[in-house]
Amino acid sequence: MQIGLTNHGSTQHNDAMKLTASFALLSLAVFAFAGSLKSDIVANEAKMSAALSKGDMAKFKSLMQPKVTADFKYVEEGQEMTFDQMFTTMKQGFGQMKGVKATSKLQKLTEKGDSATGVTLRSMSWVQVGKDKKKHTMTYVGTTTDTYVKVNGDWKMSRMVWSDTKFTKDGKPAKPEEMMG
Repeated sequence: MQIGLTNHGSTQHNDAMKLTASFALLSLAVFAFAGSLKSDIVANEAKMSAALSKGDMAKFKSLMQPKVTADFKYVEEGQEMTFDQMFTTMKQGFGQMKGVKATSKLQKLTEKGDSATGVTLRSMSWVQVGKDKKKHTMTYVGTTTDTYVKVNGDWKMSRMVWSDTKFTKDGKPAKPEEMMG
């Protein structure tokens, strides 16, 4: 079974997964660095956002892949994905997005020994051409619970779980399947 990229009867589900995975990888970028976890969250957001804004997915991957555990799991809508599955999905979705702007705000971080849990509010907006051949402004807001573990003294993200998401298209509520086309 191919997790997260399975065709669930239409391409709409896959498009929604591409969107969510795109944002998830940005989220990983903000949080998956060694050292003081909280300070790294703030310090690294600009670098990761810049890579995404330039559409430099190879650079983004080279910065991120070493910062997740080998058994990293991304969970959205009950579907689990590995880092590689998430990145592939994310790269496909980002191909349709222009003018991406992303933010994240750590709501809570609890460190205990060699593990930590963060709750983060995330937001992303972009412009894309829809099926109607017109440009549309899309936004995506969600909350994730992120699990971190120390591996050889470095913080690595082991799990990201989405618990709340909201989508808009041109400022109006939208369904996930409307977001990618």
